[in-house]
Amino acid sequence: MQTFILAIEKQLTLPGPLTEHCTIDRCNHCKNGVQPNSELVNLRQELKDIRARYRALLAEIQQFKEEHEDLYVYLTKSVHNIHTLQTQAIYQNTVNDMLLEELAAIRETCSPEVNLPECYERVSGATANINAQLPPPPSQFCKHGGKDV
Repeated sequence: MQTFILAIEKQLTLPGPLTEHCTIDRCNHCKNGVQPNSELVNLRQELKDIRARYRALLAEIQQFKEEHEDLYVYLTKSVHNIHTLQTQAIYQNTVNDMLLEELAAIRETCSPEVNLPECYERVSGATANINAQLPPPPSQFCKHGGKDV
């Protein structure tokens, strides 16, 4: 986040036509009668506010970490687990997409006259076919240096 903010701030102070980069607090040309770009001034103020809120949040996090170290470690691991679950969800969505394609093909052959048990059998068979075609699911753990942690 801090890198992102610094990158934006750097862009806002890049030289260009005077009216594009001139700001009240940094540009000598402003003193010589060139009007500052009000939109840029507002953006810089907004960026300063964001940086102040970011620093305040970092301080809060640090204080929380010091006061509740066990809980902080637990929450950090939870975030890691959520990331792992998101990876698995992407994989599951791929499976679901394949299954939907297979089901669409079954629906074409599974006319209303075909009884439900037979239709279910075809669907079960399709699921087994999809599972046989899939690569193994991603590891339950993130990989670090090629090794499961």
